[in-house]
Amino acid sequence: PDVRDVFIASAGGLALIIALSRRSKQTNTVAGVAIATALMPPLCTAGYGLATAKWDFFRGALFLFSINTIFIASATFLVVRFLKFPYEEYANSQRRKRISQVISILALAILVPSVYMFYQLYKKSDFNQKADGLISKLRTEKGILILDVHKDFDKKEISFAVVGKSISQSDIQQFKSQMKTFGYESCNFKVLQDAGNLETISKINEIE
Repeated sequence: PDVRDVFIASAGGLALIIALSRRSKQTNTVAGVAIATALMPPLCTAGYGLATAKWDFFRGALFLFSINTIFIASATFLVVRFLKFPYEEYANSQRRKRISQVISILALAILVPSVYMFYQLYKKSDFNQKADGLISKLRTEKGILILDVHKDFDKKEISFAVVGKSISQSDIQQFKSQMKTFGYESCNFKVLQDAGNLETISKINEIE
């Protein structure tokens, strides 16, 4: 889950309050669908993660459920206050202020990690895209076959196997410097080169 889910939950909360604030009760179905699609899937996923001890599933689904709950409620609360609906029971100004503060704190506590997770997702996607671009460029310029490409954003590691011509250490250093210009320093490269490739055989023939 990331900040995009915050926008989706807010839209669901707006659909809910718009449906409930209309005189026609036929639109209440919209509210039910909005709530069901937002809250039931993450709860089911959390239950599955708990039952099978997949804790990453459990944590992610529970976090998504928290996002949906808080921001559906927040969107509903804001619209109700904007339309100045009457309170069912009178609350004094201090209590109203405290309720607003609690909602704001909860929303902020959910929003900050969701923004961070979205940033991490963006950086991972960007890392993979930049690495794929450089590998494709290396494949074209050197005329080599590159197989078994593995990219690990968390470890900043790129590994692949080379078949045909070998790539030199200077090529790898150039790869590293290009990744550094993209903002990814200290990238580790693991290149598996075929000991029996054509270039090696050619050198052995020359030596013989």
